[in-house]
Amino acid sequence: MTPSHFNEKVGHSGRRRYDRKSYFMVIDYADRDRAYRDFIHDISAGGLFIETRHALPVGRFISMTFPVPGRPKELKVKGRVVRTDAEGMGVRFHPPTRRQALLVEPLVELL
Repeated sequence: MTPSHFNEKVGHSGRRRYDRKSYFMVIDYADRDRAYRDFIHDISAGGLFIETRHALPVGRFISMTFPVPGRPKELKVKGRVVRTDAEGMGVRFHPPTRRQALLVEPLVELL
């Protein structure tokens, strides 16, 4: 399974709830114990996949900061690890908020 196939909610039609787009961008993130810097592999309005050799346990909550083209400030969001594999980890934005969607959806549309 490729890293872009992390578990997002899948509807009755078998399609994912959100479209994912490739987005190779640096990301800073932290859990309660440590800060990390890796790269985003892909992103959707519901979450993202982080390429890393140091995947955190499923269920772990993290704070993330990453640049958004055309926006002067970096985007700061929270998430929860929903899947890990040898290539990294899938993170769902948590809690999903309308503010996050308003910030992330235009980014995904641009990609």
